[in-house]
Amino acid sequence: MEPLTWSVQPWRIGPKRLFLVFGFAALAGFTGAIVLRQFWLGMAGIAIVLGSTAEFWLGSRYRVDDKGVEARTGLSVYQMEWGEVRRVIVSDENVKISPLKEAGRLDPFRGVVLKFARHNREEVLRLVRERCAEDVRFLEI
Repeated sequence: MEPLTWSVQPWRIGPKRLFLVFGFAALAGFTGAIVLRQFWLGMAGIAIVLGSTAEFWLGSRYRVDDKGVEARTGLSVYQMEWGEVRRVIVSDENVKISPLKEAGRLDPFRGVVLKFARHNREEVLRLVRERCAEDVRFLEI
């Protein structure tokens, strides 16, 4: 199978929000460096704001192939092979591929979330349904 790859860049939907993100990063840097008189606090403030919003301004790349699924944002890579999948949660904006059979306290930290591009929702869901084993639970929310 030819791998299905796509990218999602949320800042393109609201480019004005991108200025807000960088503005708050600059404000955090200014507060740390000038107000608190600690240069390293300014740099830490900038890093924290930009790091926590990286998915918004960097975007994410996704891949679905015969081996499994993969999501990349900056240096972060989340991947899962089809044999590990136990549950699939489908929403309007994304599909979460989870290795856990039941939701629990670890659920938010496990799995791979694939955000849909504008017109690929049905294609992504079709590929996920084809590749998952028969005992995988599909949940719609």
